[in-house]
Amino acid sequence: MRILIGIILLFSIFSNAFPQKQGSELIDSLKSDLTRSAEDTNKVILLGKLSFEYHRFNTDLGIYYGEQAILLSQKLKYGTGVAASYNFLATNYAIKGNYPKALDYFMKSLSKFTETGDQAMIATLENNLGLIYVNINEPAKAIECFDKALVINERLNNIKGQSLNYGNLGIIYSNQNQFVKANEYYYKALKIDEKINNKDAVARNLSNIASSELAMGDYCEALNIGYKALKISKEISSVYNEANCSMVIGETYFTLSGDTIKFSSLCNYFTADKKTNLINANKYLGFALKLYKQLNNLRSVSETSLTLSEIYEKLGDYKKALEFHKNYSANYDSVYSKDNSFIIANLEKMSELSMRDNQIKIKTLEIENKNSQMLLQIIVSITILVAVSLLSFFFYNKHKYQKKINIELDHKNKELKRLYATQNKFFSIIAHDLKSPFQGFLGLSQIMVEEAGNYSPEELTKFGGDLYQSANNLLRLLKNLFDWAQMQKGSIILQPKELSLTKLIAENVETINRRCEQKGIKIINNVTTPLQVNADENMLNSVLLNLISNAVKFTKKDGTVTVSVKKCENEMTEISVSDNGVGMPKSTVDKLFVLGEKIGTRGTDGELSTGLGLLLCKEFVEKNGGQIRVESKEGKGSTFYFTIPGCPYSFPHPA
Repeated sequence: MRILIGIILLFSIFSNAFPQKQGSELIDSLKSDLTRSAEDTNKVILLGKLSFEYHRFNTDLGIYYGEQAILLSQKLKYGTGVAASYNFLATNYAIKGNYPKALDYFMKSLSKFTETGDQAMIATLENNLGLIYVNINEPAKAIECFDKALVINERLNNIKGQSLNYGNLGIIYSNQNQFVKANEYYYKALKIDEKINNKDAVARNLSNIASSELAMGDYCEALNIGYKALKISKEISSVYNEANCSMVIGETYFTLSGDTIKFSSLCNYFTADKKTNLINANKYLGFALKLYKQLNNLRSVSETSLTLSEIYEKLGDYKKALEFHKNYSANYDSVYSKDNSFIIANLEKMSELSMRDNQIKIKTLEIENKNSQMLLQIIVSITILVAVSLLSFFFYNKHKYQKKINIELDHKNKELKRLYATQNKFFSIIAHDLKSPFQGFLGLSQIMVEEAGNYSPEELTKFGGDLYQSANNLLRLLKNLFDWAQMQKGSIILQPKELSLTKLIAENVETINRRCEQKGIKIINNVTTPLQVNADENMLNSVLLNLISNAVKFTKKDGTVTVSVKKCENEMTEISVSDNGVGMPKSTVDKLFVLGEKIGTRGTDGELSTGLGLLLCKEFVEKNGGQIRVESKEGKGSTFYFTIPGCPYSFPHPA
């Protein structure tokens, strides 16, 4: 039975050139464009496309256009065109059944595209090489090639390439008579090709499924699917597919003409009449033979002729039977001769290499014999050299080891200094910064418990608000302290994902809004367009909350805090938090992100400021792949900027 191979073309400069055309219509369009084309790379593209498309109709023309594409590419010094044209030529030779030529050109193409690192073309050629190995009966090499191609196509999300890989794996299992497994892969390929409306591939997959059904004895299904494949092949005028579909249908009818075949009354395509089935077999196999001759596919011509010879013998036309048997023998001898030529050429090459190796060995022995008198002197010299080398190596390693120890000690000293600074920071916060707000919190609580009767409801409400704000500040300080401790232990794991930056900023602005109202500050959120970033949600929330809180903390009544965003290079997004508050001198700015430095600045309402929040911001931003910086002028306000990896197309393009 005839299994259709899936040779593929995957070359970026050819993609989408003729998206709505297939089959003979596409060829006519290409030839029309070729007549108007100048001697440039565009003409190479047209010649190459014609070479590939003709493999379905006329392989001799396919080879002609492929050779023209190579000649023009070489003239223009267009390396990519040469590499791609090798693939087109190999495709046509594969369809003709000239597998040695096909293998040679596929290997040349793979070599050139491997040099350029073109992963899509490497996958294409691994697939095509696998098909050649299928046809020269080397299944292990074929599977290795298909697996390589499938891995690359999955990584590139190339569904067309995946479809062909599935189909070709189906061929492997079919050749091993595992037809159920083969059909699993054929249907996977068919699903993809129907989705992308690749009619040529759909017809090929259906024809292969029909072949499997024939092999498993489901003749009705084989004919149903075979006729469906043939109809699609005729729609796009694909000679190669028409030939193979006709072959499957003809072989099914021929099998049904046997004496032991049981017929199903539910099938519409055949009857119990043996002669009718033989006539149908003769009709479709004769049509297939005509197309195979057009394609110059000698192997298929030979196989089809043999089956036709058997059909005419059953019909009693022995003259025709003999004629087709002679046709079978002549073409079989030609195919056999070509295959043997390929094998002999390889054997000759191996023999040549073997003889060359033997000559080298003989020459080596002659040299060794001439130098035998010097052997003792060489041994003594080598012994001395080895002894000196060992001593040198010993002292070198000792020096190298000592240097390594010194580097490690230096590293550990730096780490100890960092840990010491971290420890001092913790002690400072616990001893003073954490103690002071707790005292204020306790003082307010004591007033409300012991002297509540001495105050009006309005005053108590104000105390309650102050108490709430004090508790909120304490909670934020404790959270920063906890996050800092976790960061130093290495317990915080980065978990980036796609986030709505617009939503996160809005939520944090809403969180700070109450404090803004208490201080009489206006907060402006300029981020209204939907924007996406790729970051750890908890870390990004902590950075936004700390920076916006700090801006509010150091802004006076009637001041403003503004949150903005802009797109940077390399898909980075920059967020800025600005205020027109008290600002900072340069000496303070230089210490903001340095561990162990005491800032000692309080907010405009006496709010606590430990500097720990900004250190956390720096750690979190850098952990997400961004950077943080600040611009500030004393009495003018401050602006903190930080960057986060954005998502492609998260910003609207200008009209």
